[in-house]
Amino acid sequence: EAVDIFVAMHGLEGVFERVETRHAAHFKPDPRSLRTFCDDWGVEPEETLYVGDSEYDMLTARAAGAIFALVEDANSPKAAVRAAADATAPTLREVLLGAGCGPLLS
Repeated sequence: EAVDIFVAMHGLEGVFERVETRHAAHFKPDPRSLRTFCDDWGVEPEETLYVGDSEYDMLTARAAGAIFALVEDANSPKAAVRAAADATAPTLREVLLGAGCGPLLS
């Protein structure tokens, strides 16, 4: 699966207990998959960091009430999405470091 390749490319194996992908029951920006994820883990959406790289990711996070971090790259979305993000970084690793997940990355 593409997410497994991405995780391996960035040296993040073992960091995540669960990853939701586009194969979820509800498609972005519908917040139900994110809310189900939060319910399954016993966390509130406002305590959840949703990391994405698109306008749909930002809309999903906002609709669910989650914190949104934008991973920016050469194909980053328009300025309005960057402005709406709670945080931005050029890589997922930097988002995680900024969120205090450094010990998970070592």
